[in-house]
Amino acid sequence: IAGTPLQGSLFVLLLENRDFNTPFDTTYDDGANDYPFISFAAPAGIWPVAVDVQPFSMLVQVMVDVTAAAGARDLVIYSGTTAFAVLSPVPGAFSVGARTATTLTANAARTVSPAAPLDTFLFQYTAATATNLATFEATSTAAAAAPSLILLPASGSFADMIDWTNAAHLYTTGGATYYAVYLDAEWGSGYDATVKVSVPY
Repeated sequence: IAGTPLQGSLFVLLLENRDFNTPFDTTYDDGANDYPFISFAAPAGIWPVAVDVQPFSMLVQVMVDVTAAAGARDLVIYSGTTAFAVLSPVPGAFSVGARTATTLTANAARTVSPAAPLDTFLFQYTAATATNLATFEATSTAAAAAPSLILLPASGSFADMIDWTNAAHLYTTGGATYYAVYLDAEWGSGYDATVKVSVPY
């Protein structure tokens, strides 16, 4: 595993196929930029996506909702066309850790220090005024840093993702809650970065 499976996180999982008579379907769709014949069954709040598939292994990017239940989680891989898909259960594929989001206050920066590739940091911001133009921004002076924020609405679900960027501008609704997940887009670590929500009033 690269990264740590936590509520409100993204990590990468290596899955190995030990059934040498049934390789994974490696068909790749350049237009859609995906593997059309690889799919998953996962618990609520868990969103796996195959990012590299070989006959006997695959890398899977897994997004975990803020509200996903903590604890051990199973996956099921479906490989092949719908009519002939091969089912591969992966019991106890990973365990989701519980965590509480750090509060962001308007116009006040928070510091993060990723110590390992794909370290993530979860923040929560509650808009105070009826409508405001807020800028959610992640910055660093480190040359090797690629700071980014995944913005989620009050649902805390990656299925409802607002944006994934280093700086996002959006009109916030008074009293509404937003989540921001910090991670280095190029798996960088060993530096300090800041996360901030800026509002004009």
